[in-house]
Amino acid sequence: MSHSFNRNRSLLLWLLLGLGTALVAGCSLAGAPLPSEPVTPEDRLVRAGRSGSKASQRSATRRLERFRFNRARRLGGVLAWRRFLRHHPNGLFGDQARTELALARYRLARRANTAAAYRSFLKDHGDHRLSVEAWRRLTSRLAATVLEAKDQSTIRSFLKRYPKSPQVSKLRSKLEELDFRSLGPHATLQTLETFDLRYPTSTRRASIRKRIAVRLAERIANFGNERDLAGYLRRFPTGDIANGLRTKVLSKQLRRYILALDARGLRRLEARQLPDKAARVRLRTWIQRSPALAHKVREAIRKSLAWRPTARLAALSAASGVSDPRTAVYAIRALAYFPTLGALDAILRGVGSTDSAVSSFSVDALARWALIHSRTPARRLLADRASLIRARRNAAARLTEAALRRTLGDWPRLLAILSGRSWHRPWYVVPHFLWLETLPAKTAAKENKPGKLTLRAFGDEHRKLSQMLPAQVRQSNRRRAEAAVFELDRLAHTASRLVAKHGATGGKWIRKLRLLASRCRQQRDIGERQLGGFPGYRTVLVDRLDEQRRAHAAGQQAARVQLVRLLRRIRPPVLLGASLCALAKAPRKPLVIPCKNGRP
Repeated sequence: MSHSFNRNRSLLLWLLLGLGTALVAGCSLAGAPLPSEPVTPEDRLVRAGRSGSKASQRSATRRLERFRFNRARRLGGVLAWRRFLRHHPNGLFGDQARTELALARYRLARRANTAAAYRSFLKDHGDHRLSVEAWRRLTSRLAATVLEAKDQSTIRSFLKRYPKSPQVSKLRSKLEELDFRSLGPHATLQTLETFDLRYPTSTRRASIRKRIAVRLAERIANFGNERDLAGYLRRFPTGDIANGLRTKVLSKQLRRYILALDARGLRRLEARQLPDKAARVRLRTWIQRSPALAHKVREAIRKSLAWRPTARLAALSAASGVSDPRTAVYAIRALAYFPTLGALDAILRGVGSTDSAVSSFSVDALARWALIHSRTPARRLLADRASLIRARRNAAARLTEAALRRTLGDWPRLLAILSGRSWHRPWYVVPHFLWLETLPAKTAAKENKPGKLTLRAFGDEHRKLSQMLPAQVRQSNRRRAEAAVFELDRLAHTASRLVAKHGATGGKWIRKLRLLASRCRQQRDIGERQLGGFPGYRTVLVDRLDEQRRAHAAGQQAARVQLVRLLRRIRPPVLLGASLCALAKAPRKPLVIPCKNGRP
């Protein structure tokens, strides 16, 4: 009984579902259901369009469209025109209705007068004749918002997106004003040059070019040579700054030739417009007539002054790029004592080297270069180089910028550079070393990420050097063994520096790094014992540059005494005596020479 009841109920449900489907299909074919009696004229026209002959239906449809069009025009609203176009999108009045809809939308946008309203109009009616006016009003509204914000990046993005806006000239003037205000008294040379190139017709360009000329003149006066002076004069040929700079550079070069008793250099400067030409000629003649005495005086002056490597700058710059890391490191460290732009460029190239030992020594040499020479001009020069390198994206440039920020003491930006991106081979030992060296001990103890990354980088470098060091050193692989021993010593030194700074924290990575430094020293000692049997080998435990500097400092006082005796025994030309007395009166007093009336 229950089984038959369930079957009958299922059949009844299927019949009801079929009947509902048929009713829905009939309604959809005949249109919306109509009331039993016509209520409005629109209802009568709709009813007439659904019955009768085809001709009468078409006539009723046309009358219905005209009726709805007149009603929409009478109402004149956006909803009325949208309702008409929904019923008759392709009718007789379709194009006119779309035009009226666009006009209504435009009036609505004008009433709202917002960027969103104009954007909505342009999105739906981009080909209408009022779209140009709507776009102009849209850009005006956006320009007003941008001008109120007073943000340079926002103005630049607007000018890039709307280059044909009527507000372009006003925005460019505002951007120029903001850029000029952002320069400030400590602006870098790159920002000044960028402003000069970006606004060639600006009324502020004269003041900017004067600041550029002053900055370049300061750089060349402290670190430049005749070639740099020639480049400056090609750009700024006239003016008081150019004349003063020419005198400073040539006077500095003349003083160097006088103290070195360089007759050839003095002859080169005879054609220059410098004072005391007759005195310079007499000094050169004295050098040529008394070469032995001039040599003694020259050596006494060199040993009495502050120490500087005897090698020439060009030779050291060339040696800084050789493949042998020991030779390159010696040249880079020696270049730190030369106050020239060429020496700085060579050191910065060494910072970006793929060899970790060369790179780490170059970072220290860069800090020493800034410490030895004129501090304020050097810091400005390094800041200019950092801003110039910042535009590059490769790993070597980022490492060079990090070294410059470390030298300048810009710790927040240094940490942002070191921790902002991941470092990969071969530039990953020095960045992680600088990262941990910059972090305070407490911060490094709380954050395990820098320690783990540094330990991984040092471990990879140690494995590479272990494979590089041969088990049995012969004449054929001696160079490779020397390079491996030198780099193992440097890796152990850098690891020990980190252990000394963060050892009190007691981290797990500290213990592993201390063990790695011990292994590096053991392998270095093994290589040293094998290389000790070769003639002419110099151990890496003794620094040649430090030896030369200590020997110079030990004999400096004796050289000064000898120089005073020489100057008392002979009568040097007036120009040499005046130069030595001027050097003795310098703030740092590199010479101690008794002078009377400006002469020794």
